[in-house]
Amino acid sequence: EAGIQTKLTRGVLLHLVVPIRLSPTPTELEALTATLRACNTAADHVSQVAFTRRIWANYKLRAVTYGEVRNQFGLSSQMAQHVIKKVANSYGSGKKQHRNAAVQRRFRWSSAVAFDARNLSINPDTATVSIATVNGRLKQIRYRCSTAQQALIAGSKIGESDLIYRD
Repeated sequence: EAGIQTKLTRGVLLHLVVPIRLSPTPTELEALTATLRACNTAADHVSQVAFTRRIWANYKLRAVTYGEVRNQFGLSSQMAQHVIKKVANSYGSGKKQHRNAAVQRRFRWSSAVAFDARNLSINPDTATVSIATVNGRLKQIRYRCSTAQQALIAGSKIGESDLIYRD
């Protein structure tokens, strides 16, 4: 899913979510799946550190986990930062037991992984995406969407996007 920002009048930003379906080759699917697994395994590790050490703030959590996440899980800098932010945000939202940190947050292997313009780009002219994975950057992954969705993508600035595994 691609988060798209469209500027409206008077400085107000409208955030739209435009779901697109990637059509990866078997090799590309393997790399994308490995990325989901690595990011969510790293998120579980960061969550354990946060819960054990009672560190909930993104930057404080980053200070104690960033290097380890990069080295142990093979994530790029941007992926590591998104994982840490995901964990910090998870303790500040959702069920009351998690907001109060009474229960450690856990992440399924297929939980959404965030990307932004530094590690994902969309080319609406060729209906392809380029995305960073744990196996290197994949270029020219085909995607499918409706004509209306394609028009939204072509006419907007891409913000944050989530990689989600379905079916």
